[in-house]
Amino acid sequence: MKVFVRRSHLLVPVLDREKVETSWTHNADSVILDLTGIESEDDRSRARSLVKESIRHASRGGAHVFVLPNKVMARADIEASVWPGLKGIVYP
Repeated sequence: MKVFVRRSHLLVPVLDREKVETSWTHNADSVILDLTGIESEDDRSRARSLVKESIRHASRGGAHVFVLPNKVMARADIEASVWPGLKGIVYP
């Protein structure tokens, strides 16, 4: 049985579009889309709306994509994050 060990994890803020769009070029085994640390409700809504597209960008190089939800707003963040290509949730 072949075992896959993730050796590298790249944490990328969802609202930083440049980092999201180039995350696949770093050849990380996994990319973690970060929804924590977002202060305003407008930014939080915008971040949630960007998750689907962000998963597509981050997985482009073959990385497994995870989402790190905000601890207080976890349910809404997780509901906005479940899309094809998502490998899992990193619960805070």
